[in-house]
Amino acid sequence: MSSLLLGLVALVLLLSGPTLASDDDYAFEALCSTVVGKLTPCLDFVEGDTGNPSADCCGGVQDIANEVQDEPGKQAACQCIKDALTGLTYDPNRIAALPKNCGVAIKLPPISMDTDCSK
Repeated sequence: MSSLLLGLVALVLLLSGPTLASDDDYAFEALCSTVVGKLTPCLDFVEGDTGNPSADCCGGVQDIANEVQDEPGKQAACQCIKDALTGLTYDPNRIAALPKNCGVAIKLPPISMDTDCSK
């Protein structure tokens, strides 16, 4: 009887382990989905196709500024942006210019493939 109970406890721990470990992954994926969705209207500006970001773009930048307050959140948002821009031709300095051009109080670095988002 005790070996059956021990086996059940081991099975529960085994099954719950990956779920606990993946909570951060789910949070990161949810944040990335939000960040990418909010910044998609900014692509024309970031790629240099327009001189100014659109109202939808600026609304997305403002939403991100409101949602991402702490350092880990900012680092994760940076990584999301970096990952989303992989394979695109864009000007990293235009990413950094988004907050100023939109009148939003958040600092974005010029995110390129070489950017270390942990800093």
